[in-house]
Amino acid sequence: MTAVKSDPPPFSGSGFITATLAAPGLSIVLCFLGAAAAALTSSGSTADWGHAVGMLFLIALIVTLWGFVPGLVFGGLILCLIYGLRLQRWPPSLVFGAGGAVAAGLYVLVSELTHGLRPGAAFLFAPWTLMQPKFVDPGSLWWVWLSIASGGLGAGLIYAKFVKRG
Repeated sequence: MTAVKSDPPPFSGSGFITATLAAPGLSIVLCFLGAAAAALTSSGSTADWGHAVGMLFLIALIVTLWGFVPGLVFGGLILCLIYGLRLQRWPPSLVFGAGGAVAAGLYVLVSELTHGLRPGAAFLFAPWTLMQPKFVDPGSLWWVWLSIASGGLGAGLIYAKFVKRG
């Protein structure tokens, strides 16, 4: 029988920065994939998609730069919580992946609250709360929230790959 290590996994600064940079880009790609799947399965027009897909790289770059600071704040907060709770008995992929999804969900919650209180301030913090593309059904942002949480999950898994267990 092997002994269970009680040391938490070491912090990876490069993993944290990489995951923080990856989360917004992953979110926008997943958002576009989900919206494209919805558009292809519906009977609506797909005329606006050619331009949107052509701009995907530029949009992903802008979203990545815009989402870096919230990623640092919410990802860092959850990462500190994970290390503070010493959740080493579970696999790092599970802990950090779930932590990334929770951090992204917390970002979505705070963004929606900010938008409800002061829409102008929400634009600086979460521009997606104000911008609805023409090809999106107004009022149905659940798939945007899901793509942001999935991007957080992906970022957590990226961070878990950077963490080396003893």
